[in-house]
Amino acid sequence: MLKVNNETKVGILTVIAIVLLVLGFNILKGRSLFSTKKTIYAVYTQVNGLQPSNAVMVNGLGIGTVQSLEVMDKRAGRILVTLQINKNIEIPKNSVARISADLLGTRKVEIDFGNTDDFLKNKDTIYAAVDGSITDALKEQLSPW
Repeated sequence: MLKVNNETKVGILTVIAIVLLVLGFNILKGRSLFSTKKTIYAVYTQVNGLQPSNAVMVNGLGIGTVQSLEVMDKRAGRILVTLQINKNIEIPKNSVARISADLLGTRKVEIDFGNTDDFLKNKDTIYAAVDGSITDALKEQLSPW
């Protein structure tokens, strides 16, 4: 029988721990190493607190996540949002990606489908818009000005 010394056992255990750490970290960040997703970009002037790993929804169904947010110019006038969408979802080219919030203030990207027969491909850009939240509407109503 093959005898395995303690250093080999510790080395194998260390490699397994590092692999599990990397996989767990990516899962917590909302990324999966083994799934195939389509990347879609949206350019916003204001993101209203949107964060990576927020949901991307269509008609209340989660179809993906926000991958990243990057400033496109020095004055932060335009923000590039990268969306990871399930590959089997076909999004028409004239669709709009709106940033909205629920009652608790959790931000999400809601995609309103367009009516064209042309669909977005991987790494295409979708039209972007920002909805006002319920708290913004209340502040407007209660404002003395």
